[in-house]
Amino acid sequence: MRPKPGYLSIVAIMCVLVLAVIAGCTEQKLGAPAAYSGATLCGDSFGVGRVPCPTTGFVILEQQKTKGRFPCRVAVARLTPDPKRPFSDPLPTEWALGEIKDEDSTYWTSLFNTVPDVQGVTIMDPLNMEHPEANLEKIAATAAEMKTGLCVVFGPGPAESGNASILGVIMDNARRERIACVQALASPKDAYEPPPDQMLGDQRYEDVNYIAVRKFQQQVRQCMQELRSRDTPAPATQPSPWKTGRGIRSIDQQLPPIYVIPNRSSNW
Repeated sequence: MRPKPGYLSIVAIMCVLVLAVIAGCTEQKLGAPAAYSGATLCGDSFGVGRVPCPTTGFVILEQQKTKGRFPCRVAVARLTPDPKRPFSDPLPTEWALGEIKDEDSTYWTSLFNTVPDVQGVTIMDPLNMEHPEANLEKIAATAAEMKTGLCVVFGPGPAESGNASILGVIMDNARRERIACVQALASPKDAYEPPPDQMLGDQRYEDVNYIAVRKFQQQVRQCMQELRSRDTPAPATQPSPWKTGRGIRSIDQQLPPIYVIPNRSSNW
């Protein structure tokens, strides 16, 4: 039995409508992710007070130059509001060592690949500490036990509605001292054009939270280069096995003669 022509027309119209809805959903632009609006850190949270740090930039807190700080490894620790104490305006917010997402961990571990004397990056998480409260001295002590010389401690900073900010300090793990303050601010104006191969639903290019973290990481990198330029390498306790160009004889120089003296008689 052949279907009626009217039935085929209805089926065709339904297929066209379904395809149109799918195409419309695909092309519909999603709204930008909302900026972080929870608890924030300030200079007092890190024990540095009101430091004149740019909204995106860094300030070196130590005046004197250093000796033997580099080469070293760098630890990275992220502070988050303590989940055991929900955020509430009338009460002070408790902070704890939080986890760093795999994507951010990958970016951190490759951040200093081309920075000489930064030997590597160690990502810290709550399991590294028995009590992961936000005590910078204890975090630095734990980072020192993990064979790192410096530690970047950061978290959400204050920002106007719709913006995102990251605030942090760099700790000298051996001395338990804050040696630099770093900050980055991102606004919707910092959104950039997505690459042609951007996956559907990937909104990082307009996510102020994501952009703020990336800007903060670049400031940390620049700050680390500045700290390295202010450091004098410690004298080596043992001679290096590597030879520099100064000890290599020039090709144009005359080589000394070589004499071959047999140690036994030969009957030639």
